[in-house]
Amino acid sequence: MRRFERIGTRVAVSTVIFGFVAMIVAVALGAAEVYPYEYAVAVSLVAFCVPVGLALLFGAVAGMYILGGWRLAPLGVVFTAGFAGLVLGVALPHTGLRDLSVAVFGVLGGLLCYLGSRSGRAPASKALRWSNIGMIVVGTPMAVFSYAADFWAGLLGGVMAASCGIGASLSGYGDRGDSD
Repeated sequence: MRRFERIGTRVAVSTVIFGFVAMIVAVALGAAEVYPYEYAVAVSLVAFCVPVGLALLFGAVAGMYILGGWRLAPLGVVFTAGFAGLVLGVALPHTGLRDLSVAVFGVLGGLLCYLGSRSGRAPASKALRWSNIGMIVVGTPMAVFSYAADFWAGLLGGVMAASCGIGASLSGYGDRGDSD
């Protein structure tokens, strides 16, 4: 597993560095008017975002593989799609795409907390059970008020807190033992 992590890290970092180099080359070509200069910003952003998006995709799939094997690896694709939708939804005035991406992150966060809690690797206690309830109690109004105020970062934080609390609570995390 260590070799996989080392190789994966090198590939992801190299891809991000390639993105920076491709962006600089695209700007230089635009400045030299190899293509119309008016498109230099758009071309350089695409030249940067595509390799960085691939690095994110690779990192997310590899991270999910490390967390749960090949059964969880496809969730890395879902994470990357949710992240891309969130970026587009925030950058463009498209709240529907942004809200859909936040919902994808919420489902993914709840699922990961559920599966992680079911693994049995973390010690269970009353404090952990109450912290799950606390995440739901704090995250839900935070998401509701942030949605009403059109504050996407608060919406994402609230949805993630509430969904992770729900996922861990559904798994029975904190109910397996009362060491406190």
